[in-house]
Amino acid sequence: MFLEQTYSIIRSLKVLTAIACFGAMTASASQLSLSSASANPGSQVVLTLSLSSASSTTSGFEWTLNAPSSMVSLVSAAIGASGSGANKSLTCNGMTCIVVGQNGTAIPNGMLASFTLQVASTASGNLAIQLNNASEVLNDGTGVSPTAVGGVISVNGGPPATTVTISPSSVQLSPGGTQQFTATVTGNSNTAVTWSLTGPGTLSSTGLYTAPSSVSGTQTATVTATSQATSSAFASATVTVGSPGSTTVSVTVSPSNLQLGSGGIQQFTATVSGSSNTAVTWTMTGAGTLSSNGFYTAPSPAATGQSATLTATSVADTTKSASAKVTLIPGAAGAALIVTVSPTAVQLGPNGTQQFTASVNGNSSTAVAWSLNGPGILSATGQYTAPSILDSVRTATVTATSTVDGSRSASAIVTLAAAAGSGNSVTVSPGSVQLGPYGTQQFTATVNGNSSTAVVWSLAGPGTISTTGQYFAPAYTDAAHTTATMTATSVADNTKSGSAQITLIPGSGQGPTVTVTVSPSTVQVGLNGTQQFTATVTGNSNPDFYWSLQGPGTISPYGLYTAPSSGESGRTATIRATSAGDTTKYGIAIVTIAGGSGTSGN
Repeated sequence: MFLEQTYSIIRSLKVLTAIACFGAMTASASQLSLSSASANPGSQVVLTLSLSSASSTTSGFEWTLNAPSSMVSLVSAAIGASGSGANKSLTCNGMTCIVVGQNGTAIPNGMLASFTLQVASTASGNLAIQLNNASEVLNDGTGVSPTAVGGVISVNGGPPATTVTISPSSVQLSPGGTQQFTATVTGNSNTAVTWSLTGPGTLSSTGLYTAPSSVSGTQTATVTATSQATSSAFASATVTVGSPGSTTVSVTVSPSNLQLGSGGIQQFTATVSGSSNTAVTWTMTGAGTLSSNGFYTAPSPAATGQSATLTATSVADTTKSASAKVTLIPGAAGAALIVTVSPTAVQLGPNGTQQFTASVNGNSSTAVAWSLNGPGILSATGQYTAPSILDSVRTATVTATSTVDGSRSASAIVTLAAAAGSGNSVTVSPGSVQLGPYGTQQFTATVNGNSSTAVVWSLAGPGTISTTGQYFAPAYTDAAHTTATMTATSVADNTKSGSAQITLIPGSGQGPTVTVTVSPSTVQVGLNGTQQFTATVTGNSNPDFYWSLQGPGTISPYGLYTAPSSGESGRTATIRATSAGDTTKYGIAIVTIAGGSGTSGN
């Protein structure tokens, strides 16, 4: 009883004037957001209410917590730091709460309130907690509608959560305006929803909202989508409907005035401001045709005195529209839409190629469709390829046509002649070469008669090749495998190629000589002394080598020799550096171990 009296006194004394204004509320930038949490069946859970984007004149709030009544109940509520810092108080009657204070201090962003909720022992799944009928009071007594975002209590151990989201979450419309809402259901295979409406207007079974044709001041409506599989899962959107004087919707059309000749075309665009629904309906009076997206086509031919008026009408507010005037010029060549193709003429031989380009002037869309009349192949990007066989001189026509006006096009002529293609050739240098085991040779290819000089290398016979034309002979060659053929094929015309012959000399010691030298070649090293050796490989593309030792002492992988510390005076050791590219080739150095310590070279 005391709570009800307190609520009644506060409501009547502190916000009576403000609440009286709620019937003419306007949209607010403030947002109330309820947190989400998880809980066990039969337990209590705390949710917090946060305020963001608060107005500098925000003085109080009212809202109703909407939760499944059999699953969630309100145990207690407390004012948050944001409200208490502004000397406000929180009072709840059932699930309806108000935050007010007898002062003009604005409520800042932050935690506005917290709620302790009791979750039923039979609860399961996701329980949606909505903020309904949210109202905001400003210092001047004006009532506004904040954006209200609900929360979810996820009950542990329940079935997969079913959630519903609605888009858009808020919208502002003029009288007679429409808005299509969409709902998305997750966590359930049944994605069907039931639409419901609270407030003025009408709502179809598919979520299409229509505002009333006339309203007094500004009114709000709530559109709700409820899961048909789980009735506790729902989402709502707020619609603010204003009279023509309270919500300004405007439409502009561009261009607003122009002249066109016979068959001329023009894409018109409409811009809607003052409403989140920017859709328009296009209509026309006069000569010509107009598409549903504002694309106009003038008649052909155009008669004297003909014109057209194009109108774009806002879907959100059908009383708002804008028009454009088209004046038709008889005998004119039409819209300044010109297509050109480059080059306009070209001569090609068999398998010859040519990239054509198209330019479109007089329209924002420069897209073209390519077509071919005659022999050959034409790609979607204008790349032409001549046939591989031509028995006589022939012609082909390459055409580019504007995709927005099929009557606008340009063409190029391709003259095809067998003689013109005979000059296409590929040569490989050197044309022939002799190599021994492990021998290498870099070949180069020259393409004549075509702007594309790229080639693909291939090999017939023993050995390996790189993609750049470098050949590597095998390590061993017998008498039955003494030749290989390197071939370079034109990428532009794969019927054109050039080759080089490689003669392989069997056995070792043939062809380029691989040698390994070690420095120093002889040296004396005292007991426990050291000596750094270096090696050089010539005659092989692989300069690597590895070290080995015969005799007393040790040799590191980097050629550092260390003599024994005792007992080996007068003995010798052989240092060997072996070619990694041809292991039959190596160089040596001789180390004599002296009786004293230190190193001396000869």
